[in-house]
Amino acid sequence: VSACGKCGQWQQVLQLLHEMEQNHVEKNHITYNAAISSCQKGAAWGQALQLVRDMAAGRVQRDVVTFSAAVSTCQTSGVWELALELLREMTEDGVEGGTITYSAAVSSCEKSGAWQPALQLLHDMAEDHIERATITFNAAVSACEKGGVWERALQLLLEMVKDRVERDTITYSAAISACEKGGAYGPALQLLCEMLQDRIERDCTTFNAAVSACEKGQVWEPALQLLREMEECRVKSNTTTFNAAISACEKGDQWATGLRL
Repeated sequence: VSACGKCGQWQQVLQLLHEMEQNHVEKNHITYNAAISSCQKGAAWGQALQLVRDMAAGRVQRDVVTFSAAVSTCQTSGVWELALELLREMTEDGVEGGTITYSAAVSSCEKSGAWQPALQLLHDMAEDHIERATITFNAAVSACEKGGVWERALQLLLEMVKDRVERDTITYSAAISACEKGGAYGPALQLLCEMLQDRIERDCTTFNAAVSACEKGQVWEPALQLLREMEECRVKSNTTTFNAAISACEKGDQWATGLRL
């Protein structure tokens, strides 16, 4: 079961579990955990949930590995309501969740843009003294970005500073994208400056989000300045970069400048 699970062959794993049952071979929590992990690799969240239910019905102990694997399956599939349900069951079973379990639940919320449940989970982690890692915050910031609440994304960055959690390129890129969607070019440019000051790598995705923020804010000069910065930092621009910059020039009645790009 474990060998098939590591290869992501979840259909084969379920067949093996069926054979074990037919041959009256006892299945323990190790067997089930390996099977649930295989479902996670195959994004088979329905099958993973059924295995968790089978464990409860068969009075097989469900531990943190069980729930972490099941919640990770929800993360892969973006079924955040199910992830929250599993967290509730974990609590009812008296199993203490950790950073990995909660981070997976936050990520499942992120994939659906469910920023409010994501922030609640982050709050619950703080209340229960569960370490909130960079990956946890990144997922929450990205959820805010998808939910169009850039102010909340910036608040999370401040929380990271307060909790001394490292902020990386993914953190800032998601926050800048949140500002871009809200047309908040000022905060977006400030975040870009912070990255430079903190020596955090700024990639094409980061700059593209900032240029797009300028375009939505109808400010063409900062957009062109960002293009120069990309060249100075040896960050390769792409079609998205130039399209946003040209659009910024067009909105600022600088069509001639836009044509020169």
